[in-house]
Amino acid sequence: MDREQDPAQPLRRMPRLAHLVNVFVPQKGSEFEYVQPITLASMQHAQARAAEAGIHVQLLTAQFPEDHAAVPPAWQATEDLDRSVRDVYGDASHPPEPLLAAQLGGIEAEAEPD
Repeated sequence: MDREQDPAQPLRRMPRLAHLVNVFVPQKGSEFEYVQPITLASMQHAQARAAEAGIHVQLLTAQFPEDHAAVPPAWQATEDLDRSVRDVYGDASHPPEPLLAAQLGGIEAEAEPD
């Protein structure tokens, strides 16, 4: 008996997930030049494994306009970030790390509805 015939039956729907990563063009020779591609590839592998189990995982990136070259083809770029920690603290020596609220706004705007 399914849910339409018996509303007391629990919903049997597979979850849909969105995963957001801040990508950037790393400096030549930095550790990020090595680890960012590994991180992204491992997430794509996990997405494929989840799909085998019927779980949809959407891969999203948060990036500044100058970092579009770092967005892999299998990933969907969210709206470009326009503020960073530098803007809040005024420290130009600090890397332009995105604000968490901006990243969450990007995932909210781009994630496929469940």
